[in-house]
Amino acid sequence: MTASGTSVTACLLLLLAAASANSPCPTCDPLAPREAKHLWQVESKNGLLNGELVKGADSIEYYSFKGIPYAKAPLGELRFRNPQPAEPWHGSVRPALAEGSKCVQIAVPSMQPEGAEDCLFLNVYSRWLGPAKLPVMVYIHGGGFVYGSGTLAENGPEFLIYHDVVLVTLNYRLGAFGFLNLDNDDIPGNMGLKDQVLALKWVQENIAAFGGDPSKVTIFGNSAGAVSVHYHTLSRASQGLFRAAIMQSGNALANFGYQETHLDMAKRLSEQLGEKAAGSDKAKIAETLRRASSKEILNANLAMIQADPQLQLGLPAFCPSPERRAAGAQSKFLTRDPESLVRVPEVAAVPTIAGLSGNEGHFAFAFGGLAGKPEVVAALKQNPALLLPTNLTPFPDTVKVLGLNGKPALSAEQAARVGQDLKDEYKLDGDNAGFIQFYGDLFTAMPTHRLVNLSLAHHGPEAPLFLYHFLEDGDYNWGKVSFGVSSKEATHTDELGYLMRITSPATFPTQTLFDQNAASSRTLCSLTKLWTNFAKVSNPLLEGWEPADARAAALAAPYAKLSADTLGRLGEGLGGKAMALWDRVFALTRTNSN
Repeated sequence: MTASGTSVTACLLLLLAAASANSPCPTCDPLAPREAKHLWQVESKNGLLNGELVKGADSIEYYSFKGIPYAKAPLGELRFRNPQPAEPWHGSVRPALAEGSKCVQIAVPSMQPEGAEDCLFLNVYSRWLGPAKLPVMVYIHGGGFVYGSGTLAENGPEFLIYHDVVLVTLNYRLGAFGFLNLDNDDIPGNMGLKDQVLALKWVQENIAAFGGDPSKVTIFGNSAGAVSVHYHTLSRASQGLFRAAIMQSGNALANFGYQETHLDMAKRLSEQLGEKAAGSDKAKIAETLRRASSKEILNANLAMIQADPQLQLGLPAFCPSPERRAAGAQSKFLTRDPESLVRVPEVAAVPTIAGLSGNEGHFAFAFGGLAGKPEVVAALKQNPALLLPTNLTPFPDTVKVLGLNGKPALSAEQAARVGQDLKDEYKLDGDNAGFIQFYGDLFTAMPTHRLVNLSLAHHGPEAPLFLYHFLEDGDYNWGKVSFGVSSKEATHTDELGYLMRITSPATFPTQTLFDQNAASSRTLCSLTKLWTNFAKVSNPLLEGWEPADARAAALAAPYAKLSADTLGRLGEGLGGKAMALWDRVFALTRTNSN
């Protein structure tokens, strides 16, 4: 489809017509007669795989290949190490009929341990296994780098693949298992991001066998998944593995997306496991952590959170961190802090969609349990400077890039002034509405605004940057249903219910593409069409939705309002007028006049 093709507003009629045509692939003949529950065989580079043809939501039929290993199990000496490609199984057929285990994690919101360390699996869903090569979408799940998975219950493929794309979902290591970093070859750091790189390499080598085109791969993700996507657009390790990116409510400039305290976090985890004498001895820390069971590590991580108010407010103990060690056997993924990479890229920009979902603060407020902590909220409203992000003080690589003298930080007087400005801007002396907006801006809106501000110059005609604000408040708002948010507006993760078929939690409503009288179904139809258009031609093909212009400031950059009622309307300055204050705050620590 080209820019002159059918508009998104006609999406529903097209889907209804395609449904009545009863074809697995509306643009091509089926590979063979459809047969429910029939096994289908595909030859991957590692060996034969048995998948199946299934009938899913809205009677959409597709080929399903689940639980495909893309890496060796990271067990024993491979725990905390860079991933290694999976061993082949030539001479036998591997069943791909059941999902592999989730990675080790504390489930949310149950807070119960689940998963296994042998978890590096991916899933492939396609409506076509023939020679026609469809665009490929690789979804990287969110969850703050501590929970989540690529499971079918949370990432059902029907609504996206209906538009003739191949969908890949995957697991990657989480928490300490994926992001512990001792800055040496033994525990090199960023293993979870390197897992994703290996999965993307698997896609390049194998996706043609599933009807996909390896030259047309789009990566997309939400929250920590969006942070991951952003890192892949910045890292040399990921170049050539995709051609476009979608970042939903997150990027590497977010406070939860990067840390320089990784060595301290490793030491604290070791101490929680009983190794008080290790101090900063990396060998002893590594020995302690390899000796512990996965459950013991999870419990130690929980104890760290309970002892640290900052971690209780949602900052992960383990997340992406710099790899500044000397050259060694373990390859690096992240060699500089993300702001320095955005300001001075090492790789060319790619076509990108980036945006927000409603008022992001409702989710953050609920997820952090702040509704039940009025005394904490009152203290933070009185002194909002306590919540200023760690990257307000520039990290060492950004200091060098900007040519700053020393490491500028806010003086006590400046911090007090900033705190008062925040109280005035967000009306923090009133009810919680202003605080929730402030919390959401801090969480994702402000980092997204900064991304636009710092990267616009790198996004020319060959790498357009499309901005959006998801505003639908309907039946399929996943975050609101999952976390009991009762606000009258969309919030963080809500758009997932309009992209994926979701059956978890069990209280989530049954989704459908085909109820043209329901706003939620119309939005599901439109959003999946926009995202798959982008995967096909690097443009969402919504009339009036133009990319941000590198000649304009972020405060004036256009964005599309996405909901059943607002589709096609544009706004200016994603994040709103408060972003001007954040620009002034960050400028305080990025000049030599401080």
